[in-house]
Amino acid sequence: MNTTKKSVAIFYLFTMLAILAFAYWAMASNTNSSTAENELIAKTDTLSEDANSAKVQEQPIKKTTNIYYGLSENDATKIYLKSEKENKLIYRDNDENDKVQKTYGVVNNKIIIADSVNSSYKINMLNTDGSGKKEVISSNIFSANAPEVSTDTTWLLTTTFSNAERDYGFSLFIQNISGANKRKISLTNSGNIISPKFSYDTKKVAYITTNNSNESKIFVYQNSSSETTEIYSTSLNLFELAWLGDDLIFSATDSTPLKSNSIELYRLNIAEKTTKKITDDQDCEKNLLSINDNSNVVYINSSEPQDTISQIFGTPEDVKKAIDFNSIKASYIVGIE
Repeated sequence: MNTTKKSVAIFYLFTMLAILAFAYWAMASNTNSSTAENELIAKTDTLSEDANSAKVQEQPIKKTTNIYYGLSENDATKIYLKSEKENKLIYRDNDENDKVQKTYGVVNNKIIIADSVNSSYKINMLNTDGSGKKEVISSNIFSANAPEVSTDTTWLLTTTFSNAERDYGFSLFIQNISGANKRKISLTNSGNIISPKFSYDTKKVAYITTNNSNESKIFVYQNSSSETTEIYSTSLNLFELAWLGDDLIFSATDSTPLKSNSIELYRLNIAEKTTKKITDDQDCEKNLLSINDNSNVVYINSSEPQDTISQIFGTPEDVKKAIDFNSIKASYIVGIE
C-alpha cells in the first residue's frame, strides 16, 4: 500500500515538472519570436527610410541656364551673359584689326570665336568671366568664308575660291586645327558652298551647295572614309544647317516671290531622306546653333519688335517653344550652358 502511494506521488511530481518545463519553453519561444519580429520591423523601417532617402538623392538638381549672345552694332560686336539673375556685358571687340566674325559655342567656360585679322582668321578661346582674356589656338587661317570649328576644337573646315580653269569655283577643305592633314571635301564650279557643320562627334560634315540653276543640295561627308553622299536636292533657297541628333535642321525660303521674305525651318531625316516643315510663322528663322550634344537646336526668331531666341527640342513632335527667359534681343546665339 505504501509502495503504491509512493509511486503515485512520484508520477504527479514528474507530471508537474513536465508541465512547468513546457510552460517555460512556450514563454521563451514567444519572447524570441517577438524579438525577431521587432527586429524585422525595425530593419524594414530602416530600409524604407534608406529607400526614401535614395529617392530624394536621385531627384535631379535644377541647373541655372546661362545664355551667351551677341549683338552686332556699327562700331563693335558685344557678347553678353544672360542668366536668371543678371544680364551683363562680358566682351566687346574694340580693336578694328581683331573683329569677331563668328562664334562656335561655349566649351568648359570658354567661348570659341573666330577673329578676322587683315585677310586671314584666328581662332581664339575667350574666357566667360568678363576678363576679356583670349587664348589663340590657331592663326593665319585663309578662308573665303569664316572657318568652321569642331566642338572639341581639333578639326577645322575652310573654303577657298580659285579662278584657275582646272579648279575654278569654291572648294571645301577639312584639316586639323593646326593646319595639318588637309583634305579636299568638295568642289563646285557653278555656285557656292555654305554652312558646313561638324556633327558633335566630328565623324560627319554636312554642307550645302548652290548652283546657277537655282538648285540647292545637302551633302554629308564621312570623316573616316572620306566618302560624300548627296542627301537632299531642292529648289528652295537654303541658308543654314544645324545637327539635331542624327538629323539636320535647315533654314530656307520658298522660291515663290510672295513667300521669299519668310525664312522657315525644316527637319531632314538623313536615313530616310525625307523632310518636314517645322515652322510656318512667316518670320525669319536664322543663326542656328546645335547644343547639348546636338540634342537641341537654338536659333534667332527675327520678328517684330525685336529678334528673340527660340528653341527646338529633339522630340518626335518637333516641339517649338521659347526659352524660359524674358525676350532677349540678339543678333546671334554664342552658346548655352
